[in-house]
Amino acid sequence: MFPLGFMDRDRGGENIRPAAVAGAFYPGSRAAIRQMVQRYLQMAEPAWEGPLRAIVVPHAGLIYSGWVAAYAYALLKGRPFSTVLMVGPAHYATPYRGFALYTHGAFETPLGRIPVETGAAEALLRSGDEFAHRPENHRHEHSLEVQLPFLQEMLSGLRITPVLMTSQHASRCHRLADAIATVWNESTLLLASTDLSHHYPKEVAARMDGRVCRLIDAFDLEGLEAALASGDVEMCGGGPALAVMLAARKLGCTKARVLQHADSSDSSDGHGDTSDVVGYLAAAVG
Repeated sequence: MFPLGFMDRDRGGENIRPAAVAGAFYPGSRAAIRQMVQRYLQMAEPAWEGPLRAIVVPHAGLIYSGWVAAYAYALLKGRPFSTVLMVGPAHYATPYRGFALYTHGAFETPLGRIPVETGAAEALLRSGDEFAHRPENHRHEHSLEVQLPFLQEMLSGLRITPVLMTSQHASRCHRLADAIATVWNESTLLLASTDLSHHYPKEVAARMDGRVCRLIDAFDLEGLEAALASGDVEMCGGGPALAVMLAARKLGCTKARVLQHADSSDSSDGHGDTSDVVGYLAAAVG
């Protein structure tokens, strides 16, 4: 059950999506969030040169995957992005099977509000009937919210275009990639939110997730699509990752690199449990 106060708040015509997982997936206070995010960013030493068009980042609690995500977010320093088009998986069951947009208003965290880039969101909305303004799908979803503290730390004047995939069928990935490519501009960073395999022993996860890493490093999107379809690999946000990388390729990107890869047993709060792990990666595309 969620408290009745937990809903999009209309304040004088504003459409505010309040933080859903502050105090759970990341700290609930401004000072504690900034301390955690800054510590992870200081630890990160990503190896990347050249243009950056997209990043792929995990979405577990920051104590587990935040240090991995920081390898991608550290690359944003000094880059002139003003908008982040974010694509994540919808974790909550819904009869809606399209692309759930949040077209106006703002997302809120203890660090403040991030306005929605309405122009890009409405352009996506006009792309086809499978795109819809669906704030109800965003209300409790964590896959995009956990990215916001890093984005708020790294990019000033930030706006976001949030998209949730309620269906991750391959055809949907290609459809979304086409739409993203039409609304993208040079000031927009593409972001995909995904974890890797879930609840396998570490050695099994390492084999599955290692294959994902190799496919991304080779920028072999057809190979990744086939591996996901066959079940040889698992990514809870495989659809968002594939869609964003396909869009990046349409925009002229020719390379991708996994910047960091780990699992939940590698975090300081994972208690070293290797019997049941969740995999994470951070990647860059340019």
